[in-house]
Amino acid sequence: MKDFNTIKLICEENARISSSVVDEFLIYYAAGYNNLESEMNRRFADYRHITQKFQKEWVNMLKSQYIAHKIFKKGGLIKSIINSSGIKRLNQEEIKYLEFQTENPWRFSFSVLKDIPSKDFYIMEDAFSEDEYLLFSPGTGRILESQPAILW
Repeated sequence: MKDFNTIKLICEENARISSSVVDEFLIYYAAGYNNLESEMNRRFADYRHITQKFQKEWVNMLKSQYIAHKIFKKGGLIKSIINSSGIKRLNQEEIKYLEFQTENPWRFSFSVLKDIPSKDFYIMEDAFSEDEYLLFSPGTGRILESQPAILW
């Protein structure tokens, strides 16, 4: 049996660092890196007929996710960003967090919820590869309380 309390503590610590480093700094820093913001806006313009129907906050969230994907996917920009001068303003804990991310690409997938083994923990199955993985996500629980979801 998994020790979900220990896993939760680790996840919450990673979320704290991620909020500070990724959400409050790196997304904005990376937007100006290698003309990423221009590329993103060009790509999003192709879907203006769809995004204009969304609330501005949703479009901004999608743009943040686009940038995060470009940074943290396998072979992403993190390997070059980590050595850039702007990263030097971060503290040692934050730099170590980013160094870990260079060796551990983020999983971006469409998935199906298979099981809920503990509060805020979900067994997910990648809709394409059928790989299963454990997800810790308090937000998933909040979404499930208000609406069903077939694909994540």
